[in-house]
Amino acid sequence: MTLPFDEPEYDRWFRTAERTPAEAEFFAKQDLHHWAAFVGRQAAEAALKAPLRGLGKPVVTDSMKQLLDTLESPRISVGTAKRHAARILERHCKGTRHPDQYPAGTPRDQYDGQIAREALDAARAMLARNHPTAYWAAREGVVIRDGGLWASFVAGSLGPISGSPAPD
Repeated sequence: MTLPFDEPEYDRWFRTAERTPAEAEFFAKQDLHHWAAFVGRQAAEAALKAPLRGLGKPVVTDSMKQLLDTLESPRISVGTAKRHAARILERHCKGTRHPDQYPAGTPRDQYDGQIAREALDAARAMLARNHPTAYWAAREGVVIRDGGLWASFVAGSLGPISGSPAPD
């Protein structure tokens, strides 16, 4: 059985994820480190949602852990590096925006360049993948562990994919 894969929807989400770290860098240069951390987190979240959206699956969580749990299967290991990055990024959701997350001060008071850099590095770790190879591997049913999370998820969990071109 071949499962349809909505490549344009996947691309739409992943392109958003790939472009977002540059926006986070902009905030960091303006000393808006809390926003840089939040936007970096948003990039990683979009990257994790991309394969699910490509498969037409509804995504109703913003939890990094839940998204990774959804992507992992007996044949697919998300890997410890992505799990670690997810734990770092999980901290930068509400705390970057809501003063009631702290006993005093504002979110801006709680963030500095080092914290923002840690969040951006974790976001980039979550984004790592080779786009054309991922589609080829998904189409061919090749399971690539950790570094090829997206292809692994699609090929390993749900069977062959239609509509994905081989790399040139």
